[in-house]
Amino acid sequence: MTTKSEIQSMLFLLEDPDPFIKQEVLNRFYQLGDSAVPLLDECRVETASEDSKKIAANLLFDLTFPGLYQDFFELYSEGLSTFAHLERAILYLTRFDDPTFRTSVVKQKMDNMARFIASDIQYALDPNEQMNRLLTFVFQDEGFDGVGDDLFKPENSYMNRVLENKRGIPLSLAMVVLSLADRLELPFFGVNMPMHFILMFECEQEITYIDPYQHGKFLTKKECDYFLKINGVESRPEYFQKATYSQMLVRTMRNLQYSFEKQQDVTKAVKLKMLIELHEQFYKD
Repeated sequence: MTTKSEIQSMLFLLEDPDPFIKQEVLNRFYQLGDSAVPLLDECRVETASEDSKKIAANLLFDLTFPGLYQDFFELYSEGLSTFAHLERAILYLTRFDDPTFRTSVVKQKMDNMARFIASDIQYALDPNEQMNRLLTFVFQDEGFDGVGDDLFKPENSYMNRVLENKRGIPLSLAMVVLSLADRLELPFFGVNMPMHFILMFECEQEITYIDPYQHGKFLTKKECDYFLKINGVESRPEYFQKATYSQMLVRTMRNLQYSFEKQQDVTKAVKLKMLIELHEQFYKD
C-alpha cells in the first residue's frame, strides 16, 4: 500500500542526479505496479513542474503498458472482424498519449456526432446525397482539416486529439468519417493506397474515391494513378481495393512509430514495435 505523499517524494527523487537513487526509486514504482497508477496520475495532474509532469507521464506509460499489450492480445485473439474491433484498437493507441485516458469519452463523442446528423441522413433518400451530407458535416460543418506541415506529430494519429483539434493526417481523418459511417450504416470504406490513404463510397456497384485530406474532395481513378506515378509508385489494382481492418490498424501503428522515431522518443517507438510484432503474429498484410 502506498500514499500520495510517498508518490510525490519518489517523483522528487527521480530528479536526483545520482543514478543509483533513480534506479532504486524506479524499482519501488515497478514493485507497486498498477497500485501506484491512480496516485501517480493525480500527482502528474497537480504538479506545476513540467519536468515532474514528464517524468510522471513516462512512468505511467511504463506501468500501464503491460495492460495495453494484454488488451491488444485479447483483441487479436477475438479477431478484427468488425469495424467496432478496429475502432477499439485505434482507441487503445490513445493510451500512448495519455495512459489513463478513458476511451469511452471518444466513443461517446462519436455517438453524439452520429445522432446529430442521423435525421439528415435518414431524410436524404438518395445514397449519393447521403454521402455528400456526411462529407459536408465532417469537413465543412465540423471543420475537420489536414495538418499541413505537421504530418509527423504523434497527436495527429490519436483519435482523442484529432477530435479535439479537428486536425489530422489522411488516415485519422478517414477514421472520423468511417466511424460515423459505421454508426449510420453508410457504405464508406478505407482504401490503403500507397503514400496516401483515401476513402471509397460504394453504391450499386458505383465507386466514388474521396480524399479526406482535401476536405472530402472527389478523386478520379486517373488522378490517383497520376499521384502514384509522380511519387514513383506503379499503379496496381490491389491499391484501390477496400482496406482490411488489419491494414488500417497496422498502418496507424506504423505512422505512430515513425512519428516517435522522428521525435527521438525511443521508449514509445520500441513499445509500439512490440505491438506491431504482436499484430504480425496474427495477421500477415
